[in-house]
Amino acid sequence: MDTLRAMLIACVGRTFDADGPVLELGCGIGSTPLLHEIVARSGRRLVSLENNPEYLFSDLGRDNHEVRLVEEWANAPEMNQSWDVALVDHAPGESRVEAIMLLQNGARLIVVHDTGIITYGYEDVFGEFRYRHDDRRGRPWTTVVSNFDDLKWLK
Repeated sequence: MDTLRAMLIACVGRTFDADGPVLELGCGIGSTPLLHEIVARSGRRLVSLENNPEYLFSDLGRDNHEVRLVEEWANAPEMNQSWDVALVDHAPGESRVEAIMLLQNGARLIVVHDTGIITYGYEDVFGEFRYRHDDRRGRPWTTVVSNFDDLKWLK
């Protein structure tokens, strides 16, 4: 089972009425085309950021979908903006904890991929959130955290 796709579809669907923007940190074949299809094509704003030009889906960047290369994740202005959903799935994995902390009070739902990788240090940062849901039905694991939504609808 693809836990990332399942959690992205659920979270974007949950926030669909809000029409709020979606942020993707780290482009990928499993997330960028999917988000483009369910977010940007619905008229919502989607921003996909990547630090490796080889993974940049620049052909999808149009209309409501901004695709951009970044050098330092923490310095991206999007880290200080409000988002309905933010996906954290970028490289290097060790920088994800900092990104999660920066998004903590600005993103309604934060979807974090690869949460079974202990060396990324997720457990400490996840303890800073009021709500948490782990999807361990398949590998790799995906976790959704929030300070705004109790996530009961994911259970």
